[in-house]
Amino acid sequence: MPRRAAQIAAVVVGVLSIEPPPVIRVGPNVRVSAEHPRDTHYEVVVAADPRDRARLVVGSIIYPESTATYGTIVYQSSDGGASWQETLGLPALDHTGDPATTFGPDGVAYYVASSLPAAGERRLLLFRSTDSKTWDGPHPLTYMDREYVTVDATNGSRRGRIYVNGNNRVPRNVSDFVVFRSDDGGRTFAGPGTRSAFGSVQAAVMGNAVVASDGTLVGVYAETAKRGIYSIWSIDGGASLASSAKIDDYVAGGERKGAMLGNANAEPELAIDASGGRFNDRLYVAWPDRRSGHSRIMFSSSADRGKTWSAARAIDDVPQSNLTDQFMPEIAVNKDGVVGVTWYDRRDHPDNLGWDVRFTASVDGGATFLPSVKVSERGTSFPAGTSREPSGWGSQIDAGRGSFTFMGGDTAGLAADAAGEFHAVWVDNHTGVPQVWTAAIKLSS
Repeated sequence: MPRRAAQIAAVVVGVLSIEPPPVIRVGPNVRVSAEHPRDTHYEVVVAADPRDRARLVVGSIIYPESTATYGTIVYQSSDGGASWQETLGLPALDHTGDPATTFGPDGVAYYVASSLPAAGERRLLLFRSTDSKTWDGPHPLTYMDREYVTVDATNGSRRGRIYVNGNNRVPRNVSDFVVFRSDDGGRTFAGPGTRSAFGSVQAAVMGNAVVASDGTLVGVYAETAKRGIYSIWSIDGGASLASSAKIDDYVAGGERKGAMLGNANAEPELAIDASGGRFNDRLYVAWPDRRSGHSRIMFSSSADRGKTWSAARAIDDVPQSNLTDQFMPEIAVNKDGVVGVTWYDRRDHPDNLGWDVRFTASVDGGATFLPSVKVSERGTSFPAGTSREPSGWGSQIDAGRGSFTFMGGDTAGLAADAAGEFHAVWVDNHTGVPQVWTAAIKLSS
């Protein structure tokens, strides 16, 4: 074969061998909170059993219609999200908030909530369950604001250690990242682990933490005063925090001219690739950011356990001409190293109050993302003429409920199950009451 013909043939073969991009397929929307159809739900979280694809746990704040109280509630699924049952709720979780949940490598589920009594000491409450149906606890620990829980799932000496990180509130005039640790299933905790310059951070916006394969604990937070988002890590199992690194500039998604609009959250979300593949231990962070004048979903990654980060960029694929706010990013990595991201999206809501849920994914370590797809079938909407400022916040209950009306709380949920499917969890009001919904998402050729 002449050389030119051989070159053309090689190019053709190369082009034909390029695989088409995967297709994002979204399953039907399922109501998680069907047992409480008239009760308002906000601020949801989700966790998936790393050993059993059928087991999922969801936590949420709940405002019962029939009683003048509030709290949190736990739902579980034993069939991969097709159906849900309440397994822990009021009165055990009366006057609790900030739900957080995870699974350990042995399939034990953990649930943490902040106890916020009308009078008395605030604290965190931890519950644990081997079947997601019956829970033992509560096991109390020191109060933190917007706490998160994670478990070391590595094969190292700290496997099974539980970490709870959050924004220090003892003393109340110090705002800084702290972490507590437990080696007895959450029954007792040691700590807090702090940085050497403890107290130097003010007005911290808390994100979660993850554990790398060598046992390094890495967390994320934002400083509103310094306009920065940072990673922070511990190399001694949470006994102390070694250092921190700036990821990028930061303007809270719900902030405008120093005031909070109340229509977008501020929290960053961190995930790690634990697949053992070519991007193993790569960190990914997403956060809502208003530096452009409206809230966008920003993204960055790190290949050295959080010490340096890639240039941040928006990944919400909203046209530049659309000036609505996108917010509430959640991020997860599945067993194949696919990075999934969800967020609350307002491109189809010109009032900048309602939202849908969208999902995108990266199969190349965050270098590129697929075009996003809509996950929620109906979404959240408000009557024409609705004001962003609710009136009649006459009590703590109404104030908490009202402040979440136009952003759904501080967190949503995204988890990858043992088979590699993603499970998005969110709140929307299309039934007339803010309810918890979920959908399974997978990528296929």
